[in-house]
Amino acid sequence: MGLAASLGLLLLAVPLVFFHETLHREAGWWRIAEQLGTYAGIALLAVMAGGSVIWVISRRLRESRARLAGIIDSAMDAIISVDASQRIVVFNAAAERMFRCPAAEAIGSPLERFIPERFRPAHRAHIQAFSQTGVTARALGHLQPLVALRADGEEFPIEASISQTEAGGQKLFTVILRDISERRAAEERIRSLNLELEQRVADRTAELTAANRELESFACSVAHDLRAPLRHIETFSQMLETEHAGVLPAEARSCLATIRQSARSMSRLLDNLLHLSRLGRQELGRCLVPLGAIVGQARDDLASETAGRNIEWRIAPLPTANCDPGLMKQVFANLLANALKYSRPRSPAVIEVGCCQADGATAIFVRDNGVGFDMKHADKLFGVFQRLHPASQFEGTGVGLAIVDLIIRKHGGRVWAESEPDRGATFYFTLGGLDRCG
Repeated sequence: MGLAASLGLLLLAVPLVFFHETLHREAGWWRIAEQLGTYAGIALLAVMAGGSVIWVISRRLRESRARLAGIIDSAMDAIISVDASQRIVVFNAAAERMFRCPAAEAIGSPLERFIPERFRPAHRAHIQAFSQTGVTARALGHLQPLVALRADGEEFPIEASISQTEAGGQKLFTVILRDISERRAAEERIRSLNLELEQRVADRTAELTAANRELESFACSVAHDLRAPLRHIETFSQMLETEHAGVLPAEARSCLATIRQSARSMSRLLDNLLHLSRLGRQELGRCLVPLGAIVGQARDDLASETAGRNIEWRIAPLPTANCDPGLMKQVFANLLANALKYSRPRSPAVIEVGCCQADGATAIFVRDNGVGFDMKHADKLFGVFQRLHPASQFEGTGVGLAIVDLIIRKHGGRVWAESEPDRGATFYFTLGGLDRCG
């Protein structure tokens, strides 16, 4: 045998022995068996090219192995590889930190040492089933939460995925694990805070409900107690004016008329306050309702206020709304009554009801050509007892628009107004469940 041939056999034997040993100890790093033919070819070429080629290839191989080892050890997640007998062959730095166990101690030991005993039978069954599927990789923990075991006996939750490869005719399983203890703790804190917040809301709601009941009871009691004296005031003032008209001077009769009017106004105010207090607790009876029909009903109910007046009605087609028809009729009744009242100085009074788009939502509007108001006072419009015009000019209790606001908010909408002094006013509202303008 010549020198070159001897050298070739020697050069071929060295890497084969090296790779055999590597395969035995570190099968997780390389799928070496699949590449032995390639390495043999390289060795034969090296015989022809000289020993320098083998040196270069060996160096590059070491560099590649070093880079791979560096990548695995620098990974944030734990990476563990086991052979077919479930003994650990790869245990990276993240795994050392996660399981509080040095790699030197972990490698060669069974993977089950890091699995709580109650889960080990299920783990063995899963690995056996997975090895027979032919699937290369899958996530774990879909059916139940995964729990791992640290070297000191502490259990902790994890997320994991598993893959399998062939190396030298043997199975190699690799799992990538993530410790989710902090995430679970944060989620638990959030759940606890949410429960606490929900309880606080429930307690506060109960307090408000009780307060509303007390307020309603008080309002009913006050209204009942006040109605009797008001009836007496109106009745006896009427008797005085009727039975003693001949002896009462004109000024006295005028005073009696003012007393009766004030008593009637007070009675209407009590009725409105009671109505407002009950609306807050009234449940919505939603159904699909054509708003045009409701406007027609509300206008008909106001016939006594329109008699003898020159009124031009402009009612455009309106959409269908998912709303409480009774409450929605109150909304239109109050808005139309408001428009009629403040357009009284106009002839003709023009009252328009229509539909438009406002800020991307469908809105209904009621517009008049009345006296209008200064927008700097617009924030007072929907408060109880808030008036922008003297009662001597325009009668009212100051509750109607507050009722409109409450009903609209109960429907998930909002109401607002735009106006200029002496140029009329427009009231808009949106509703949850309102179709687009037709």
